[in-house]
Amino acid sequence: MAKKCNCNRPKKDNKSILREIEEAKNELQIAEKAFQWAKNEPEEIDAAIARLEAAMFRYNVLIKKAKEMGIKLDKVTMYSILLK
Repeated sequence: MAKKCNCNRPKKDNKSILREIEEAKNELQIAEKAFQWAKNEPEEIDAAIARLEAAMFRYNVLIKKAKEMGIKLDKVTMYSILLK
């Protein structure tokens, strides 16, 4: 299991993390469309899956970080990507 780094990184402010979450949601939408557009070529499908998984991972990490910062996110905002 990876340990958390105690590095002296600058803390993100609320606006910055919310902006990153919005960017991650946009990337999720793009990755989902790329998956839908993938033809029946195994390489295209694999690439689309990898892109989607990476986008989902980044989004989830940012949501977790926002919660740790005490930012309240409503479920509609957090999960609106899943409804589209």
